[in-house]
Amino acid sequence: MGRLARWAALAACVLAALAGCAPAPMAAPMAHTAVVVQVSGQNSPPAYLFVSNRFVNRVYRIDLATQDFHTIVVGAKPHNLAASPDGSQVAVCNEDDAGVSVIQSTTMLVRNVATGAYPIDARYSPDGKWLAVANYDAQSVTLIDPSTYETWSVWVGGGPSSVAFDARSQTVAVACFNENSVALIDVTQQEVVATWDLSQYEPSDESLLPQTVSFGPPGTPFTDTMFVGFQSIGGEQSQAGLTYAHSIAVVPFPSRFYDDPSIVPTDVQIVRAGPNPSGFLWNHEGTAMLAFNHGEATDSGVVDTVSEVEWTDQNAPTPPPPAAKFGIAALADLNLLSPLANWFEKRRFIVGQNPAGAALAQGRDFVAVANEDSHSISLIDMADNSVQMIGVAASPYAVAFSPSGRYVFVVHETPLMPVSLVDTQTGGAWILYKSLSMYRWIQ
Repeated sequence: MGRLARWAALAACVLAALAGCAPAPMAAPMAHTAVVVQVSGQNSPPAYLFVSNRFVNRVYRIDLATQDFHTIVVGAKPHNLAASPDGSQVAVCNEDDAGVSVIQSTTMLVRNVATGAYPIDARYSPDGKWLAVANYDAQSVTLIDPSTYETWSVWVGGGPSSVAFDARSQTVAVACFNENSVALIDVTQQEVVATWDLSQYEPSDESLLPQTVSFGPPGTPFTDTMFVGFQSIGGEQSQAGLTYAHSIAVVPFPSRFYDDPSIVPTDVQIVRAGPNPSGFLWNHEGTAMLAFNHGEATDSGVVDTVSEVEWTDQNAPTPPPPAAKFGIAALADLNLLSPLANWFEKRRFIVGQNPAGAALAQGRDFVAVANEDSHSISLIDMADNSVQMIGVAASPYAVAFSPSGRYVFVVHETPLMPVSLVDTQTGGAWILYKSLSMYRWIQ
């Protein structure tokens, strides 16, 4: 979605809110139209890049060892992808078909599964036994058994825009944009067991609309903590030239929730960071989270940013020294923290316009961001806090790293030139080009 379209959608949200109607999301969740999978259970596990192309109703599979290119026919307007934990399956949301296509990674066999209207987000459970699909227009979530393709439809309420599984693979959290709530589905019962109303945490001058949800990384103290990203209407403040909004809710699961779902969360913290985060990424240690913000008004115009949010075991963290490197703003206004706050925004990275998709490299805290409206990608090194911007072809929409972490595959929101390749060490770029019925990389 381009910048003008996003501002028009934001204006529609404000007008809808004033009219008492249910608003539409300003932006879809972070784009996942590219995914690299490695199929486990083999001596030399193959690695494939899958890319969806909504313009021609196709998913492309590229063998990263042989560069073999295959075209897979799927449903109408395929968009976000989800990969199973073992890499054996890739599911794609077909937005105009009210369904998903489940692709076997090795054989490329396809099974089309009906869901609800406008499937916008999909996730596999950590144990690989469930696939959850958020159906925005149907106000439902479809649970799929990926081994049998049996389905269950669960009504959750207005505007389910994002889904996430807990580490136990037992509960699906659903961000319900139009209900200002998070619905919790027990997959064994195939029903909503709790709905947590987040409106009670809204400031008096602000409306918080949940548009993305995630759990903390497995094996960390935050495994049972839910993180909700809000689109914020009203109440934003400017500090040191940057915009602050109540944009992230940190929701620790009650310890007895799995025994008694009626227990409501306590110690919920609302973190003030950049506005309208569309998705989250964690560093490998599970100690810091990146939130991808949209539409931030500054003294020099509208920019888009990435917030680094960290946890501290102290109630009043010492602010970091001002960052001297280009593209980073150190944040030191701790007056925005509540006395018991343990989560805070440490710094903010300035990236290109409309960060539509992002990916984390394997084995290191190195992040690529697709800047759709500025035709570039931003490379963020969280170890040394550096930001590098590299120009690419038109409308980069999603990114994925090669298994080595050196190369970034960039998906473009164009019908004829779907993928480019960037060498993060040299900055060199190649385009996947079709010539004489064959695809090849050209520089």
